[in-house]
Amino acid sequence: FFFSSRRRHTRLQGDWSSDVCSSDLVKTIKPQPADKEVALALSRVRQIDFSPIRLKLSHITHGEGWSIQEVDAAQLLYIAYLCLLIVSKDNDDLKLAPPIAADKFWHYHILDTRKYIHDCDFLFGEYLHHYPYFGMRGEHDEKNLLSAGKQTMRLMAQHFYGIQGFEPIFLILQ
Repeated sequence: FFFSSRRRHTRLQGDWSSDVCSSDLVKTIKPQPADKEVALALSRVRQIDFSPIRLKLSHITHGEGWSIQEVDAAQLLYIAYLCLLIVSKDNDDLKLAPPIAADKFWHYHILDTRKYIHDCDFLFGEYLHHYPYFGMRGEHDEKNLLSAGKQTMRLMAQHFYGIQGFEPIFLILQ
């Protein structure tokens, strides 16, 4: 669903997470408590009502038919990703890419255009654009996506390890 502990298992062609071995991440990350900036971002993101997106993703006919556990885990990954975007807003050198479940959650968020615009304004002060072609424009672009995906997961582990409620992310990494 998110990424495999083996490099070659994937649900999607070109999915960076299929090339991220969870055992590699766990070995290379030294978890640290979230810093103040991330805590402030998390406080802000937690004010967003994600219930309409959760409903849509779990709906069998009009959504993905995900289980509550899948929706919960995707939402946590999306929240962590949004926090990383908030704290890295002024860092143009940092490239991030959401895990596929967080990306799917993001897509469904975008579909509710009024809500998405309102939420982006609240979180970022502007509309957060989504570029869905990252990793699809050749081998170099695919390598950049993989690198951004690994960086994102390292930062998620670094900043969210030990925060109550985020345990499911780290169960995935084990």
